Amino acid sequence: MKRSLTITSTLIALLSLPVLADEQHTYTFSAGDNSLATELCLAAVTNDLAATKKKIRSIGLLDGVSSTQRVKNATRNISCNDMNLMTFTAEYGASDTFEYLNKRGVKMYRIDTDEVRIIDLARQKRAALGGHTLVIISSK
Repeated sequence: MKRSLTITSTLIALLSLPVLADEQHTYTFSAGDNSLATELCLAAVTNDLAATKKKIRSIGLLDGVSSTQRVKNATRNISCNDMNLMTFTAEYGASDTFEYLNKRGVKMYRIDTDEVRIIDLARQKRAALGGHTLVIISSK
C-alpha cells in the first residue's frame, strides 16, 4: 500500500511539510552567480524579508511604481532554479517571504493555501536518510 501525505487548509500546513521533512536534513544556499536576480532568490529562500524587499527595490524593474507592482513584476520576470519566486520560497519553507510574495505577486503564480496537496517522495526519502544538501541558486 502506498502512503502519501496530504496537507490541507492553512498556509502553516503548506509550509510545515518542508520543516517536517527537513528535521534531519539541512540546506545551505549559495549563489551561482552575482546577479541582482540571484541575490533576490537567495534573500527570499533564506526567509530574509527585509533583504527581499530591498532587492526587489534595487532591481528596479519599474521605477516610479508602487511596491506591490514591483513585487508583481519580480514574480512575473524572475525565476530561481527554474521555479517562480513563490514556488521557490514555498519549496524550502521560507514562510515570511512566501507569504509576502504570495499575497502581492502576480496571480498566475500564486499558490492557493486553502487546499493544497503536496506529495514529495524524494524529499521524504532525503529526510529519512538525514544529511546535508548544498543548493546552488541561479536566476538563469
